[in-house]
Amino acid sequence: MSINEKFVQAISSINYNNGIFSLYFVGQDPHKIAQGIMPETDEELALKQVIHIPASGFIYMASIIKNMLEDSRINMEFEKLIAAGLFPALQNETDITEGSTAPYLVEKKSPKGKKNT
Repeated sequence: MSINEKFVQAISSINYNNGIFSLYFVGQDPHKIAQGIMPETDEELALKQVIHIPASGFIYMASIIKNMLEDSRINMEFEKLIAAGLFPALQNETDITEGSTAPYLVEKKSPKGKKNT
């Protein structure tokens, strides 16, 4: 059995039906990139792969991601990417719903060093 690896840019959608989650992965169209055409909107991203996973596997995956996002080392990496201008910094919760297609969860700290959620 061979492993099929693909590079994807994002998950565009997650659907749930009858105990199965479907994850839709998208990325840039390589033919357009080869012609020097870069996507200007999310609608220009091409569907790369669909993965179907049972609810138990999806919940396990979500717990792994949650643990990673709570890891201070991952937060430091996000902070470096934000400082380099590669990730947008969230100003408040409305950024998630107002046009931001890939909000990055970076732990915000209050002035006294306490975590904000």
